[in-house]
Amino acid sequence: MSREKSELLQISGRFETEGELECIVPHGNRHINDTFLLTCRGASGEQVRYILQRMNHEVFKDPEGLMENIVGVTAFLQKKIAENGRDPALFIKISQKL
Repeated sequence: MSREKSELLQISGRFETEGELECIVPHGNRHINDTFLLTCRGASGEQVRYILQRMNHEVFKDPEGLMENIVGVTAFLQKKIAENGRDPALFIKISQKL
């Protein structure tokens, strides 16, 4: 197993994923960030896919600030979805499956 793949397996273990990890493969063209597709097998046998990105610290000099901004935008969108009578949790689940 390559060093990169073993590091990706270790990193992916830090996230809550549904099911058992089956594979990790590069995804996209690596223009700014390194992106990987994780495929897991869910308890009922369905495939569950996740995107894992390694942030380019040459481009994004303040990763903590960037993540705080993402959390803030997500919270704002969840609030707006709820105000419009929709379930924000459903929106998140749909987004995760795209």
